[in-house]
Amino acid sequence: MLNSAAQQIDTSGPFQFYTEVQLVEVTGESVINLVELLDKLKAVGGSVIYCHTFRTMMMHHFLTNGFRNDFAHWVMDALGDDALGERLASIDQIEYTTIRSYREKMIEIIGGHLKNNPGAGERNAREEDRFFLCNAHSFIIPTGREAHNLEDLSNHLGRCSNNSLFFHFIEARLRVGAPVNDFSVWIAQNIGNMDLAENINKLDPYAYTLTQLRDKIRGLIEKEL
Repeated sequence: MLNSAAQQIDTSGPFQFYTEVQLVEVTGESVINLVELLDKLKAVGGSVIYCHTFRTMMMHHFLTNGFRNDFAHWVMDALGDDALGERLASIDQIEYTTIRSYREKMIEIIGGHLKNNPGAGERNAREEDRFFLCNAHSFIIPTGREAHNLEDLSNHLGRCSNNSLFFHFIEARLRVGAPVNDFSVWIAQNIGNMDLAENINKLDPYAYTLTQLRDKIRGLIEKEL
């Protein structure tokens, strides 16, 4: 069932469309092997984890096949550790609703890999292939678009930016701490159509580009109209 207890945007009135602008800051910290990566993963702030996982999903997942977060990409390409890279790449970000739980999963996978393959920690990347850790700073901006009914919602979905769609459908899970998107919460609370809310929430963003995801959501809404 949908759970909106932790929703941080106002869903009591018209649906307000927001968009997000992100600035990336290089922290000055870097790693050259798995041991250093594991240590940094335990110590860095959540914005660093977000930058190299969820932000990467926004920037690349919908443009290329075989999405890999930055950590998985570096492990495979710079260290040549395909087995570990594949395990990191296989973590389903949609299942994780907090940065903490996602961080813990990566630490568990890398720690277990080092324990079972002691030599893996001694393999260094080339100096020019160091992994440089970055922060992501997010700025949430109202777009001025608002929906009062399903027809409005569909029309604005057809015109909103990919950043706005990503913010409301995927990043919403991090804000609410539950596997639910903003559209489904609003539809359930304000329209009272639980079936539509559930069907939209079941859409797998890994299976579509953002454009296709937008069309799928609008298609489900249009069926109700």
